[in-house]
Amino acid sequence: MLTSVGSTTSSMPVMELTVVPPSLIASVALPRSDRLPSDRIECLAALAIVSYSLGDFDATATYAEAARAESSETGGLATGFGAPALIAELLVAVEQDREADAEALREQVAIATAKNDWAPLGYYAQGAISILNEDYIEGLDLVGHCVRSYSEWQPVGPVATICEGLRATLLLRLGDTATAWEIFASLT
Repeated sequence: MLTSVGSTTSSMPVMELTVVPPSLIASVALPRSDRLPSDRIECLAALAIVSYSLGDFDATATYAEAARAESSETGGLATGFGAPALIAELLVAVEQDREADAEALREQVAIATAKNDWAPLGYYAQGAISILNEDYIEGLDLVGHCVRSYSEWQPVGPVATICEGLRATLLLRLGDTATAWEIFASLT
């Protein structure tokens, strides 16, 4: 279910997911003849990223794999339609400390998120890999790309918070504890 958790200077409220929206599941269940392949890929990828955000890694894997299967003939996974599935897969790999899997997804995420609305989360996900491979400077560089790519969004939404959290984590790992704790203290 979507619940409003506030609003910004624009009229669009910032939303928080608490369950997978039933309408999204229903749209995937429609007959293939009623949906374009890109629509099915997009719905499955959305289900993957929502499942990740809810902490359901098994569902994330199921929906991401279904998006991969759906895109096998069209290559739709390597576009903005499939980007959320790839991002979710990469972030699960980071959370589960599977560096090789995360690294294998890095280029796919970079390609799928290039110059579209998924770019900020794509940079964030790629930057998260630096926690595993200990290349914290590269991670900070990717965080910088993330910030620049969402800087014109209105409202910015939760991507700013997770990006700043990653920046603080990387600074902590580099020994800049004072700056890291200032950032952590400012997160809401």
